[in-house]
Parts: sequence; C-alpha cells; structure tokens
Amino acid sequence: MNAACNGRAACFELFGFDVLLDKALKPWLIEVNVACSLASSSPLDKWIKNMLMTDLFHLIGLVPFHKKAAPLSLMLRQVNPFPHRPGFVLGAR
Repeated sequence: MNAACNGRAACFELFGFDVLLDKALKPWLIEVNVACSLASSSPLDKWIKNMLMTDLFHLIGLVPFHKKAAPLSLMLRQVNPFPHRPGFVLGAR
C-alpha cells in the first residue's frame, strides 16, 4: 500500500499487465508493472487506456462534469461524490 494512503479506505493502485497473444490467441503473461505507463503509441492503445481510465473513474464514483454545459446553479452547488466520507468536497484542498 502506498505511504500516502496509510489508513485511508479509498486508496488503490493501478498495475500494468504485459500480455502476449500467440497464434491461437492464448494469452501469456509477460510481466506486471507497478508503475504502468499511460502513454499511447497507437490509436488502439489510446482507446484501450482511455476506456481503462473511464472504467476506473466510474468504479470510484466520479461523475463527469462539463463546466460549459452545466447551469450556474449546478456549478455553485457542492456535491459529495463519496457519501461514506462526510465533509469531502471534490476539488477542495
């Protein structure tokens, strides 16, 4: 567990798995990386990593927010996306 998350219940780590597919499309695990790269080398790679991050954000409960499309009343309202963590406000420091 990361030292910055000591005692926190909402921390997680993202690992990078390198997998090779053979001619029969059988997957072979090559290695697992603790510090995975989110850089993209091709359109397919970019799409896969984009979907990975989208799923990750949905999993932890983040809701997309589009400042230009949202009405002013919604922008002024502070919403707690984590009801199990009272007092948490997204973007607050």
